[in-house]
Amino acid sequence: MPSNTFYSALPYLYGAINFLEMIITFPSLIFIIINLVSTTYTVNYISGISTSSPTTTTTIFPPVLRDRFNAANGLLLASIIVSLLVTTCCCLTCPCHMIGFVSKDYRRPCLRFISLNCNCPCYIPRPKLRFTVRLAFHIITIILRSVGVILFGSVLAQSSRHTTFQTEHVFLIVFAITILFPFFAIALDIYHYRVWWAYEPIVTVNPTITAKPLSPKHKRFIPYVLIEKFRTAALGNRKCKNGNGCLERTLEHIVIFHSADFRPQPRWTPDYPIYIGFHRTEADAAISIAHSDMRIGDIPPQMLGYGIYFARSIESTDGKARKDGAFICAEVRMGKVLMLFRSELWQVSNSNAWWDDYDTVYFKHEREDKDEFCVKSSEQVLRWVIYIEPPMDRKLKLYGMDEEFNDTSCHCV
Repeated sequence: MPSNTFYSALPYLYGAINFLEMIITFPSLIFIIINLVSTTYTVNYISGISTSSPTTTTTIFPPVLRDRFNAANGLLLASIIVSLLVTTCCCLTCPCHMIGFVSKDYRRPCLRFISLNCNCPCYIPRPKLRFTVRLAFHIITIILRSVGVILFGSVLAQSSRHTTFQTEHVFLIVFAITILFPFFAIALDIYHYRVWWAYEPIVTVNPTITAKPLSPKHKRFIPYVLIEKFRTAALGNRKCKNGNGCLERTLEHIVIFHSADFRPQPRWTPDYPIYIGFHRTEADAAISIAHSDMRIGDIPPQMLGYGIYFARSIESTDGKARKDGAFICAEVRMGKVLMLFRSELWQVSNSNAWWDDYDTVYFKHEREDKDEFCVKSSEQVLRWVIYIEPPMDRKLKLYGMDEEFNDTSCHCV
């Protein structure tokens, strides 16, 4: 099955898993509730010894076994409740799926409801958060069910000398089978998470480039639909509340929440040995960089001399870069810096003579937001994240990922 077909089928696969789990666990839920409210059983029992002509009497499990039996039923009931929480989240309380049946935009909310896979806006820019929350709930479900099944089985094993619980044995087997469903859901969650957070764009590029392993400096590609300009006013999907005063310095956060005029750090001073820079290039060149390293620009004109150029924000790369289609946000080791004003640029222009004495040339522009800098070596670029702009990156549209997080009728789920 092609990858895009499998990805498009995820809502249906989630739905199938949850539907089968519901079919199996619903009768079990009724059985558990009956057991919890019941305090006695009718069994064939005479002084703890079965006979061919027994006297029928109503009795209960021995106290120790009865407590364990109640604990087992309680754990199994809790596992069902946790499973409902993780799969539905706000889906059952949100009217989107109801609105969907009478609106033209019915498919998205209905699929999210049927698959019991909430698409809370809080998760949109945070694929890792969504994955870890669901994984934690699935693990809790597995632990509760496993312990419950073990306790239930031990009660039946110790009570089998006195009575036969055919229904209970069937229930035990059925509920043991339900332990598999969270594992299936985890497998789909891992796949879904990796598609987003271990994202690999589809760009027309020489196959020999992508055949090489990714550079250890490359942290990840960011799907373009996650970046700031795609933020909406929906709850949890807003821009960073700290705005330009944000102190978060992780590259992913900067690209996802601040990929416009945000300047992560003040104008460079010696207090910043590691500085964050932004580089614009072509999509195929960005793919090549991800699989190798950044390259020195040595074709004149080069205002700051030969090297690798960076601006202080993505917006500041406008008018500076000769090519576009992809952005790179990188951590750069500045080293020994030569700071120049416009009247002094002739000292370094179209030359690498400054390499002998300095690692970086920093152009202090008349307007602070126009500052840029050039480093002499790719070894100074420590790590980066990249996002490819549309339509150069075809994967999101091919997989339907460009619409996956679109707001629904009530701007939720």
